[in-house]
Amino acid sequence: MENKIKSENLVYFFLIIGLVYSIYNSFYDTIKFDKYFINSNGGKTHHILRTDINAYWKDAHKFKSDIKSGKTITESGAEYTRSFLYPRLIAIYYILINEEIKNEDGDYKLKNYKVGIPLIQSLFYYFCLFLFYKKIVNKLQSKSTVAFIILFLSLEPNIIQYHSSYWTESLYLSLLLLFFSFFFQEKRKNYSYFFLGLFIGVMYMQRNVSIYLILPVLFYLLIYLKNKIFVPTLYIFIGYFIILSFVGYSNYKQSKVFYLMPFHQLTIHWHYVATKLISNKLKINAEEAEKKKQIDLNDWKKENNINLDNYEDVRKVYKYKNRYFLNLLKDNYFFYAKYHIWKSFQALVFSVDAVKSEYLNDKTVERYWSLPDFDKYQKYKIIYSFFIYLISLIGFILILLKGNSFEKKIAFFVVLICLYFVAALGWVGTGRYMVTNQIFFSIFFGYGLNFLYTKIKQKVK
Repeated sequence: MENKIKSENLVYFFLIIGLVYSIYNSFYDTIKFDKYFINSNGGKTHHILRTDINAYWKDAHKFKSDIKSGKTITESGAEYTRSFLYPRLIAIYYILINEEIKNEDGDYKLKNYKVGIPLIQSLFYYFCLFLFYKKIVNKLQSKSTVAFIILFLSLEPNIIQYHSSYWTESLYLSLLLLFFSFFFQEKRKNYSYFFLGLFIGVMYMQRNVSIYLILPVLFYLLIYLKNKIFVPTLYIFIGYFIILSFVGYSNYKQSKVFYLMPFHQLTIHWHYVATKLISNKLKINAEEAEKKKQIDLNDWKKENNINLDNYEDVRKVYKYKNRYFLNLLKDNYFFYAKYHIWKSFQALVFSVDAVKSEYLNDKTVERYWSLPDFDKYQKYKIIYSFFIYLISLIGFILILLKGNSFEKKIAFFVVLICLYFVAALGWVGTGRYMVTNQIFFSIFFGYGLNFLYTKIKQKVK
């Protein structure tokens, strides 16, 4: 009983420290970086609102303006590109506080209470983490293991940096905590799977990587429910279909085309991988391969009389780029597999300074990533990541050897979901996209750290 109280007090301490730090960092970063700088091209760039974040805020401004002009929710905003939910939440926040996102010149307005967004994110994450704790505390054998899991999820630097940022990660991590919590309840009514389907749909609205998340979930349920899988699957699909239908209808109102997967997703491999596949296939350098790719594109545009002012033609370009990549892939499966594995290893390195790096680097500088100071701490990140994964591996082995049947089921689920995210986004080589896995393998880390703590304690005695 005494150990239980001690572990519970530690958990609340970790939650409070994490929340306080995130709130402090939200104010610090927003005050410091809510301003413009002159980039290497002589243009004006906002420290925070650029690249993907710029896209979210641009969509948020459009959604707010459309609502203000009297349009309905489905008619308002842009088509689904990077995130459907996040820009709309930003817009709703500014509608509620009666502030503008952009000024009369079309620039992002400064000092317009942006800090409220990371503050809300931080509060929501730690609330979700508290709910997650309540779900797992009586399901795992060791209360100290639970405390170490919450320690990791509360204070691990690679996770905590995103709560004070303006990326989609913090909210997505919060949703993943709630999603993961669902699987800690062994006995549930069939109708609860309807809400699981709805929830996976909401996660898709936040990050489009979730569109196929339903597949590993169904595979997991098939393994453990066996012949009872039909009704839960039906409920999941009904819930999921409702959310997807809403997204598809909203896209239709913007473009007159009903679709679910953002069209720009069709072009990502063309932009980032096609050049490497051409280079490997034709044994030419990257510059020549990129030139051939662009020539092929321009020739196709001329042959098909493509007009980029016509929306239907723009969609044809998206589809062409997807076909182009898939045709290249036919002759390069082995090379692409090696490339995917190598980039996944890069992505699995914890980029604990990703947010600060994004705010500070001038991405208009040619090959900015090759500058000497761009990633001068990389070797320390690799060492840190190695120890986190080593401790997690110890925890995974312990569960396999000594865990009860429920803990082994959770371990299987964790491996399945982590493999899904690596398969879906590992090829990009960006650590930010792999932070999702930390929510799940935190279970392994907690077991591993508790094992090491127990061993050290015994030796000290």
